[in-house]
Amino acid sequence: MPKAYEQLFDEGLARAIDEVIRRPEFERVSPRPGLIRLMVRMMVPIVKDIWKNLWKRDPKSAKSKVESFMEKKQSEIRAELQGKSGASRLEAVQHQLGVLGKEIAPKLLPYVACYPIAFLLLKKMLGDVKELHQLNKSLPGNITSRMGLEIGDLADLVRELPEVEAYLQKANDATFYEGLLQVRGGERFKAAFAAFIAKYGMRCPGEIDLTRPRWREAPTRLVPAILGHMRSVKSGEHRHKFIRGEQEAREAAQRIMDQVKQSGFKSKRVRRLIEVYRYMGELREHPKYLFVSILDECKKAILAEAEELVKKGIPTRRKMRFSLLLTS
Repeated sequence: MPKAYEQLFDEGLARAIDEVIRRPEFERVSPRPGLIRLMVRMMVPIVKDIWKNLWKRDPKSAKSKVESFMEKKQSEIRAELQGKSGASRLEAVQHQLGVLGKEIAPKLLPYVACYPIAFLLLKKMLGDVKELHQLNKSLPGNITSRMGLEIGDLADLVRELPEVEAYLQKANDATFYEGLLQVRGGERFKAAFAAFIAKYGMRCPGEIDLTRPRWREAPTRLVPAILGHMRSVKSGEHRHKFIRGEQEAREAAQRIMDQVKQSGFKSKRVRRLIEVYRYMGELREHPKYLFVSILDECKKAILAEAEELVKKGIPTRRKMRFSLLLTS
């Protein structure tokens, strides 16, 4: 698997992309006429933005810019899908699924691509990659890291609430939240869990598959992760480990700077690239988060239309609704 995929995407998505492009049917497809010209026209502004992000713009502001775009995009699509019904809503879903990559890539790629590029430039300037890998520890704004930390927080909360722990072991999706209110400490856990779901409820194993139940639909699928963390990790250890990772990254950065302190120009370049590597690296999974969030909005729209069919006396099995409605 090409290293560039591993740097740009999480391991699962990287392997999926690599598997697709290695298929014989993919390799046999000839490019459409004018495709190269179109790709060049699309890539020129992206390359310019990558250069500016590498050398000119403040890397500390990247996260706020990216997340601002993501929030705006999600709100636009949610409003569009909720503002329509019937065939026009399903056409809007098809449109969003068709143009999603084209709209996201030009906005987010200039940030995400700086992460592997900064690594390669640092590797070329320093020669030794051992310290560079230390810089990758505990990237503060990484969405998956934040999610993992918050699962750990939920686990620590359950430690304090034995009745909630007992309830979670036998909870079911249909009455998950109502049942929490029947046990001591349940209301407190429900509030924390609902806050987690508000941020990550669109996620689930195999989340690229639109038909997979999301955590917001099947909250009990999070229970094994919470209870497993509680039983295998000491209270607060996940937070302490993350803080240690941040410290180790700072120490590695200082050791790298000590290597190049004799050269003023090189020292400035290396310091800049270290900052870019850390601040852009924390954004590497933001595109997938946005993609999955938009997929979930599309799923809600499809299921809403399916419910309308049921009300009209046209029964549809849940898994068939997606293919039926999107192809009808």
